[in-house]
Amino acid sequence: MDPHRVDIIPRVARSRVRPAVSRDRAELWSLVLLARGIPHSVERQDRVWRIEVDPEQAEEAVQEIEAFEGENEEPETGESAAPAASGGVEATFWVMLALMIFYKLTTMDLAGFGYQSIPWKELGSVNVWKVHQGEWWRLITGLTLHGDPTHLLSNVAAGSVFLVFLIRELGPGTAWSATLAAGIGGNWLNCLVQDYSHSALGFSTSVFGAVGILAGLRALEGSGQRGPLDRLVPVGAGLGLLAMLGTGGGNIDVASHVFGFASGVVLGLGLGSVGRMALPPPRGADLWTGGLGLALVVISWHMALTSSSIS
Repeated sequence: MDPHRVDIIPRVARSRVRPAVSRDRAELWSLVLLARGIPHSVERQDRVWRIEVDPEQAEEAVQEIEAFEGENEEPETGESAAPAASGGVEATFWVMLALMIFYKLTTMDLAGFGYQSIPWKELGSVNVWKVHQGEWWRLITGLTLHGDPTHLLSNVAAGSVFLVFLIRELGPGTAWSATLAAGIGGNWLNCLVQDYSHSALGFSTSVFGAVGILAGLRALEGSGQRGPLDRLVPVGAGLGLLAMLGTGGGNIDVASHVFGFASGVVLGLGLGSVGRMALPPPRGADLWTGGLGLALVVISWHMALTSSSIS
């Protein structure tokens, strides 16, 4: 426990009824604070989870968590910020629903494109050797595939939090395409360093890409009033979350998470420096941007189903 920090959990509205929170809830709230660029730490002491922040940011941290909880349970309708909040939740819902529906399709025995049963994972996974042989579409199709329901749901849970906040910053279409682009960049960088036998799949590269985009955007906020080290705080917070959620054991592809995050940071810095005052873009431009991202996924799967070889 840092003596210079305070635990905000007892001050959060919901925790007044339930003083102790679960690990999942503490980590979820940590995602919220990271998305808002609030430095913090998550610790367990005497079997009780704590979220510690600097005293001067305690009130802001509590307000952000309470706002997040309120959005997911009882969205308000009379406030000026409500339309952006509900739009973020709604757009995120459709993206995650599409991922879940597509996962269901990949588990079904479907015929087509010359296959008696389409081998989705063999055709669409990020197979390093085949990417180097020119099957670039695997960088995109691999993001839409998942190994099992647990893999899918973990990405949906974490991705939902960050997409909601990113949509507020960029608009739904731009946020979706930026998250997709960060995932593509992460997969591409991963293919440059991995052995040819390596293969990966999952949306988690894009999830950590979204974390990186938010960190990059936050790093440029108030840049005229902040020193270089202060601007690195959001990036450091993102790295902390990456270490907590993206480097566990099992079949986790740590390198793809790191590269996804790095790609997101670069993209976030680029968006923040070039068009921060113009974000989110007008609705028409945002729809076009989102449409381009969706079209890229559709084209990539068409290429995978009609051009890929299985060995």
